[in-house]
Amino acid sequence: MTADARREENERILKRTQERIERREARPLPFLLRMVIGAFLFLLLTALLTAIAFRLFGKPLPGTQARETAVAAAPGATVVLDPGHGGPDPGAVSRSGVQEKGLNLAIAGKIAAILRAEGVNVILTRETDEMLKSAEGRGSAKSQDLLARVEAARGAENAVFVSIHMNSLPLREVRGLQVFYSPNDPRSRVLAGVLQEYARTFLQPENAREIKKAGGIYVLERLGIPAVLVECGFLSNEEETELLSDGKYQLRLALSLSGAILQFLGESR
Repeated sequence: MTADARREENERILKRTQERIERREARPLPFLLRMVIGAFLFLLLTALLTAIAFRLFGKPLPGTQARETAVAAAPGATVVLDPGHGGPDPGAVSRSGVQEKGLNLAIAGKIAAILRAEGVNVILTRETDEMLKSAEGRGSAKSQDLLARVEAARGAENAVFVSIHMNSLPLREVRGLQVFYSPNDPRSRVLAGVLQEYARTFLQPENAREIKKAGGIYVLERLGIPAVLVECGFLSNEEETELLSDGKYQLRLALSLSGAILQFLGESR
C-alpha cells in the first residue's frame, strides 16, 4: 500500500470512528472508556499529521518534541489567526494577478486545522472573503477592519495573535518569509524568533532574514499580548508567488508555522 493510500485509509477509519462515537452520544459511555477513545483519536490524528509532515519534509512534524507540553498549555490558551485583508481589499497583487487575501485565508485555514487537531483553541478573524466591521462601527471601512482584528484578539482569553500576510517590493528578486513582532509584550519577540527559525530549518534553509520589531503595523502596535505578523513570502517574486499558490507548499508552510506555535505554547506555560 502506498503512503497516500495508507493515509486515505487512516482518514476513513478516523471518520468512521468519529461517526460511531457521535451515534452513541444518546447512550453515554463510562468515563474511563470515553477517556480511552479520546486518547486513541488524539494519537491517530497526531500520527496522520506526522505522516504528512514526514512525506513533505523528510522529517517528523516540527514541534514534535514539544508536543506534550504544548498540548498541556493549550487548554488555557487561544491562538487568534488573522488572515490579512479581504473583500474589496486584495492586499498585494502579483504581476500574474494572484491576490494576497486569498493566499492568507488558505494558509491560515490550514494552520487552524493542524492546531485544532493538536487540541489548541483557535479563532480565525475571518473565514470568508470579507472586510471586517468593528464593534464601535465608526471610521472608514479599512479602519473598522483593522480594529475588528484587534477586538477579536482582545476578546479572547489568554490569546496569542498571529497575522498571516504576503509581502511585495519593487525588487523582483527579493524573496523569503519574515516575521514582525509587537513591541508591547516581550513574548512576541520570542514567538517571532521561533517562527523564523522553524521556517529556516524546515522550509527555507537559504533564508537569512531576521525578525523585526513592528513599526507602523496597526494590529501589532495596539495589542498587549504575544502578537506577530508573518510575511510568508513576496508576491513581487514570480517563483515565490508560484510556490505560495501551490497547495502542497501551503501545507508545508502551515506545518512549519504550526510547529513553531506549538513549541512556543509549550515553552510559555
